[in-house]
Amino acid sequence: MPSCHSVQDLELSVQDLWFHLPQDNIRCLINSMSDRVAACIAAGEPGSKAERLVLSFPATAANYPKAIDQLKEKFRREDLLVQIYVRHLLTFVMKNAATGRAKADLPLVYDELESKLRSLESLGKTHDKTVDELPSARGERRGDGSFGTDRPHSPPESTKKDYHATQVNKVETTTTASLVNMDNPGISSPTDIAKKKTLNCFSLNDFNSKRKIIPDGSEGRIVYRHCRVVFGVSSSPFQLNASIMNLLENCQPQHEEVAQKLKCSFYVDNCVSGVFNTDEQGRFIEPAKLIMLNGCFNLRGFVGNVAGKNVDRSSGDTSVLGVIWNLETDTLKFCTDMDTLTRGTKITKRLILAIVQKIFDPIGLLTPATLLPKLLILHLWKMKIAWDSELSANDVNVFLKWFRDLYILKDVTFSRCKIINSTSELHVFLGASKEAYAACVFVRSMFKPDVKGILVRAKARVAPLKPLSIPCLELMACCIGSRLANYIVNALNLPNLRITFWSNSTTALWWIKEKGNWSVFVENRVKEIRQLTRGHLWKHVPGNLNIADLLSHGCSPRQMLISRWWEGPLWLRESPEYWPLGETHGESEEVELERKN
Repeated sequence: MPSCHSVQDLELSVQDLWFHLPQDNIRCLINSMSDRVAACIAAGEPGSKAERLVLSFPATAANYPKAIDQLKEKFRREDLLVQIYVRHLLTFVMKNAATGRAKADLPLVYDELESKLRSLESLGKTHDKTVDELPSARGERRGDGSFGTDRPHSPPESTKKDYHATQVNKVETTTTASLVNMDNPGISSPTDIAKKKTLNCFSLNDFNSKRKIIPDGSEGRIVYRHCRVVFGVSSSPFQLNASIMNLLENCQPQHEEVAQKLKCSFYVDNCVSGVFNTDEQGRFIEPAKLIMLNGCFNLRGFVGNVAGKNVDRSSGDTSVLGVIWNLETDTLKFCTDMDTLTRGTKITKRLILAIVQKIFDPIGLLTPATLLPKLLILHLWKMKIAWDSELSANDVNVFLKWFRDLYILKDVTFSRCKIINSTSELHVFLGASKEAYAACVFVRSMFKPDVKGILVRAKARVAPLKPLSIPCLELMACCIGSRLANYIVNALNLPNLRITFWSNSTTALWWIKEKGNWSVFVENRVKEIRQLTRGHLWKHVPGNLNIADLLSHGCSPRQMLISRWWEGPLWLRESPEYWPLGETHGESEEVELERKN
């Protein structure tokens, strides 16, 4: 029997041994209660408190239940056992439901299922009580009045992308999508819903969808039913969004244009939208208030970079979805304020991760500067440094050098407005190093006599622990760049926008452009890239002209501020005849390394 590393596994291992083996083998292996005590001891971690507690009882038949009761009492095991048994039961059922079993295997399935139910019965959880322990589905009312459910589990890996892309009425409600919509118009007017916590009510027939069970005495229970949506429950943002979308779908015909704009503007209770002039501002805000008021949603606190009749504030700084917006200069910046580290502060892997995660950058503007501590964490993982172990002097110096320059990032500002016209096109730059890969998207627009290249979004990822070749990492950069460009085009609702992808990897470009019998790793990513970028251009750019190389290698905050990389490469502002030729050379040896034999 394998050893158990905690008392949480001890009783479970004995139960599994007793229930899963054929009955004849059980009689041979454990034919007396005293043998059970010996098995219980063998299941424990050597030298653990659980083992010492079991050894304190003589190995007799009468002492086995006493030892188990003491384990449960001392380590508060019973509630944990129930959770473990229920989790195993659900995993077993879902696994067989997803994969299917042959008819010949059905008797084995029945035996396994009965053994797991008996485990629950041993704790007093009979068939009529077992359902109380099952995690409830998150029920939502759809726009057509039917009631749907969203199970609280992660979807299978093969469908994760499609799962996360599906929202109510296929409306994207992420922070990044809201900021994309905010960037485009010349005049932005964010607002939010007042008292959203108490606005959503259940109909009488749906009161049972949200219940709270409170024990009353030894056996009795009191069941409370919520008549309003509980804000803070994981399904609450979804329900609020569903209510808003249902309201907008059924608005009056004369407000249809404003309703369509509102559908793409909400992130939970925040509305982030904009217009192109002050006249349009008035024609948007008043109808928007009336539409939302029909559902008892009060839109309040309109702010904007241009003063207007319905705008409450048009000066100073305001926070929009975690980003600081200066209304007077119409620029965005990020909050990078951190607590000061004292001389005696212990620098650990946990502390570094906590500091990095405090930097909220949904746009990706700070990506080059925030990559360095992530690379340090990757190094610590490879060295197998524990979370709370103090780091070496060299690693501490690397982190502190970066941390001391962190305050510089608060001086990084960039224009909110990214006007897209008929001349606009997206340019996606892709790059990789041996430790990270990255992609950044710029919009190039002509404003005679000037041409501007402005950052839209950027993303960098640390390379996996399993070593990969540079061309494979370059291909992964092409993959996230394709997703990023597709995401932006959908958020802006501009399917005909011209897109050009630039990479300095001739090998990755060859895989994408040419047909071949590639390895599974290459084939899967090439297939996704081709689906997302059908009809768009893939070009080669020399490494010294590729702006994405800065993102994949990282730099200090001071170096990033000097580079002003978010303004794009200088050559992008020139006429196309001065751009890199974009040609790829013939097949290389690295291409052949990923070809199937």
